[in-house]
Amino acid sequence: MATQSLKKFQSVFSMEAVRVEYGEFTKDGAFSKETVKALKDEGLDAIYLKPLSSAARVELDLSVVSADGKKRDAHNVYARFVAPCWCDKDGKLMGTAQEVGQLRTDLISAIFFKVQELNGAKTGAVEEAGKD
Repeated sequence: MATQSLKKFQSVFSMEAVRVEYGEFTKDGAFSKETVKALKDEGLDAIYLKPLSSAARVELDLSVVSADGKKRDAHNVYARFVAPCWCDKDGKLMGTAQEVGQLRTDLISAIFFKVQELNGAKTGAVEEAGKD
């Protein structure tokens, strides 16, 4: 059985930003043509998302539900997951969770679901974790 090196593995599973074309959002019905036009008018040619590291993912998960399952904090949860992933094409983050949380909910919700997809999170898992 062949084994692959860590460098080979990292080349396949890069931590570099992934370009998500607006078509990925419009086919889901998440973005209207008007939203796409407004984003392009602002100079945003696509949405760029960085994958979370395993450590960052655990930290985010534990910020929603504690290890013992007793603490649940769903406050600004979409923005808390989007902020460490949403970046420009150079990899610079678009804003803090506080700043991202002030943006339109349709935009952040759409990006949130792509963040889940990129990071292998089960759709609905974060929402479910926030429930009592």
